[in-house]
Formats: sequence, C-alpha cells, structure tokens
Amino acid sequence: MQMHNQYQVILKPDPGNPQELYLGSLKAIGLDPTRHDIRFVEDNWESPALGAWGLGWEVWLDGQEITQFTYFQQAGSLTLDPVSVEITYGLDRIVMYLQNKTQVWDIDVDGQHSFAEIYKDPEIENCVYNYELADVERLKQLYAIYQAEADACIERGLTIPAHDFVLRQSQTFNLLDARGVISVTERAKFFAGMRNQARRVSELYVQQRERAEFPWLNNDETGDTRNAARDTGGVTAETAPVTTPQSFLLEVGSEELPPHDVVDGITQIEANLANLLGEAKLTYDGLRVTGTTRRLVAHVTGLAPRQEDEVVEKRGPALDRAYDSLGQPTKAAEGFARGQGVAVDKLEVRDNYVYSVKRVAGRPTVEVLPELCTTLLTGLRWSKTMRWNSSNVGYPRPLRWIVALYGDQVVPFHWAAVESGAVSRSPRFVDAAATLAPGEFATFAVASADSYFTAVAAQGVVVDRAERRASVAEAVAAVAASVGGTTPDDPDLLDEVTDLVEAPQALLGSFEEKYLALPAPVLIGVMKKHQRYFPVLKDGQMLPHFVAVANAKALAHPDVVVAGYAGVIR
Repeated sequence: MQMHNQYQVILKPDPGNPQELYLGSLKAIGLDPTRHDIRFVEDNWESPALGAWGLGWEVWLDGQEITQFTYFQQAGSLTLDPVSVEITYGLDRIVMYLQNKTQVWDIDVDGQHSFAEIYKDPEIENCVYNYELADVERLKQLYAIYQAEADACIERGLTIPAHDFVLRQSQTFNLLDARGVISVTERAKFFAGMRNQARRVSELYVQQRERAEFPWLNNDETGDTRNAARDTGGVTAETAPVTTPQSFLLEVGSEELPPHDVVDGITQIEANLANLLGEAKLTYDGLRVTGTTRRLVAHVTGLAPRQEDEVVEKRGPALDRAYDSLGQPTKAAEGFARGQGVAVDKLEVRDNYVYSVKRVAGRPTVEVLPELCTTLLTGLRWSKTMRWNSSNVGYPRPLRWIVALYGDQVVPFHWAAVESGAVSRSPRFVDAAATLAPGEFATFAVASADSYFTAVAAQGVVVDRAERRASVAEAVAAVAASVGGTTPDDPDLLDEVTDLVEAPQALLGSFEEKYLALPAPVLIGVMKKHQRYFPVLKDGQMLPHFVAVANAKALAHPDVVVAGYAGVIR
C-alpha cells in the first residue's frame, strides 16, 4: 500500500530481552498470546541505497506479518556500536485483529468512518500516479536536483538537510522503478550514488557528535543486563572430585535461528565437538547433537572423568654430541635435559640420538570442558552473523542462555557475555500461558546432563530434530487425509517447517472454491513460499484446503488461529 501506518521503536542498546518486551506490548494492547500463533520467522532487512542492513525476523500473528523486527548492524555504511534494535509495528494489520476485520478497508477509524472511506480513494489515486502518470523525464530532473542539493548540504556540514535530500532521491528512484525505466546497470549506478552520499552524511553526523563530546551518551548504560540479574543455576561452592564417567550436556539457547542455521549448527557441533574431545584425549561412549529454532543441544555419554595420560617424547642432540669419549654427558645433553624438565641420567638413547620421555598426567575433565566449550562455540562458522551486545561476538541470532553440565555439576564459562548455568528457557507457548511481568520469560531447571531430555520434553518441546520432522510429516498427512486428500512430497518445505517450530501442531485451513480457478502453481507458490503451508491435493487436483503447522503443544483456540491462516491466503 502507498499509505499505511507504522509505529517504529528503537531500543539502543539491546536491553537483553527485546522479544519479550515486544510480546508483552502486544498483550498490553489486547492481543492475547494464548489465542494466537505468534512466530518469529527469518526476514533480514536491507537498503543497499542507504548502506543500511540488519538481521531479524518478520513477526507472524496467525500467519500474517504484523511487525518487522531487526537488529541493525550498519547505517550509512558505518558499523553501529551499540547495535540498534528496531521494532516496526504494522498498525493497520494489528488493528485488523483487534477489531476482528478480514480486510484493512473495513477497519473502524473513528467510530464513524471506515479505513476505506478515508484512505481508499487516495490509495487508488497514488497508484495511478505511480504506475501511469509520473513523468519519467521530470523525475530524472528531480533526482539530479536532489542529488546536487545533498552534495551542497554535505559541503556546508548541514547533516539533516543532506539526509532529507538523500531520502528524496530514494523516493524518486522508487517512482522511476515503478514506471519500469530502471535497467540493471542504472540500478547499480543509482544505488552507488545514494550509498556514497548516505555514508558521507553519516560520517558528518558522527563528527558533529564527537565535537559535542557525545552529550547524550550514558557511560553507565551497557544494556544486556538480563543474564546478570537472573540466577543461571551456576554453582560456586567446591564440589567433590569426579572419579567415574559422566554425561555432558551443552544447550546453546538463542532467539529464533533461521531454519538453515539449525541444520548447519547441528552438523558443525557434531563434527567439531567430536574432534575437540579427541584432541583433548577425552574418551566417551556416545555423542548426540540435535536442536530446534531456539536451542542447539549436544549430549555426550560416558565422558571420562579425566584426560588420558600422555607420553611425550622429544628428540635431542646426536649421540656423539650428547656424550664425551668417557661416556659423560656434555653441556648439550645437560641443556637439552634441563629444557625438557628431566634428569640428564633419564635420557634414553635410540638410533644414535638421545630422547627425553615424560609421562604427562591428564587433567580432570571439569577443568578441560570450560575451555573446550569456548573453543567449540568460537569455531562455529555461519553464512550470516550479527552482533547484539558489547561482546561483539558474531552469531546468527542473539545468544541468550547456555546450559552446560558434566553430570550434575555446572561447567562454568562465559561466551558472548552469557554465563553458563543449569537453567534453560521454556518455549514461547509456555511464556504465553504463564503469568509474567513485562519482559520476563519462563525458565526450567536442569538437574543433570542425563535429565535434560526429560526436562525439556516436560515443557512441550520436541527437541530431537528427527523426531520432530517425523511428527510434522505424520500430522500433516493425517490432517490432509481428514478431507480425503494428500500433500505433495516436498522435503525442503518439510525441513523448513520442522525448524520453525519447537512443538508442531498441524491444522486444517480452508478457502473458497472460487480461488481454485487460479493456476495451481500460483496457489501452491503462495502457500509454500510465503506462508509455509502444505497444499492439499486429491487425484492430482487442488482441494480448497491447506495444512499449516503451528508452534504449540495444544492451541487453546485453534479456530481463531485457523481463521487467521485462511485470511492470509484470501
């Protein structure tokens, strides 16, 4: 739409719980989270023309995007420090739900007039102008004028007017693009020009703030205080030495990972952890790695209580240099022995050389695991990473908690400004049903490494990816069969849906049969690409149904959620 209403919020620095604050705000304006399926689905925002980009999500309310949620990494081609959290509420769509309307035009604006009465004619007129009337030559002249004015303002150090003229160029470019006159080559040229000016404006603004000595900066405000304020279950008291093999559990908890990062993370952790344990000379019985969109989990069984002892051999000088004609050690032999920390009379002779041989006792596993965990997490490689707090660590989405246990002992370490502990976070649907203060979230304790899977299952989370995938496939097939249909074999869609939820609940949605007059590829494309729905077929023909998978153990109001799903399709 040409004209729509948004409410933009900037949180800077990241407070550590922006998603929870946002979800609390929805509840405050009347959107009951127990009545809806609210989801954070990967959607990264960027403006190449302005040199601005960030990673985040579009927020779905029963399948409808209602908010853009972005951790901004750069603006004006400058790296942001601290990172800004931008939350852009789509007010029109939110009001549709609050007023129980099926389309935006039916919104009651003031008790007397509908949205259509006030905005529909202007919307139509703007569309006519954008796509039919806007004069290409005059627009090009305007663009050149705005570009020149921006340059003039930059030269005089006028930051805000310069910024305004860059934005006017961007709007004029959009009009030219709507008229279909921008070639691929011209697009790159336009973007480069605007990006360069946006960078110069940003640099000018920073220089202005530096000269003013950043008067608005609060040096005591560091953000990300949630972990410091909450008990992680860490143990500081002395614990008894571990003398028998124990299980090891590592849960890396974050805000919603993109589906491909769930798979990539599982693969990397499994391979890298096995390598690190081998290099550390820690023997174990079994290794299992799995995960969901909010947690990557490694579980090692029978992990030895200490490293294997190591025999270290070093070759020294040749025999004829190590001993004189009387068989006494030379200074070369003595120096070598001293350097290796062994007595000279303990040197061994083999193959005309002297050797030092030392048996190095293995360290306790509880001492090795903290550095091993840090190395493991630091060594992960991702297609896209972001920063979110003062640690400047890169991860696909903000890391919020770590559970690390060897037996029943916490493995203490810090990574990305998060302290490991024995407390995990509940899934979103548990938060929704709980009575929580604004910005808070539900947690659960993990007593030991081996009790983790029972504890997380009690929260309703199907943490095992293979089990969750099978559950999605089975549930989708059963729901489709309830109307005499089937769903096409689509492993990619099944994988994506599997990694969008922590607990799958399949729901049947319907739409009017008149829409079946549209080409089937169009309908299927909308369902799969935009909504991640499974189309329902019978004898190769589309039925007026689809299957959607909610993130819930058991929705309290599935009819409300399904109505929302169907409304998006219409």
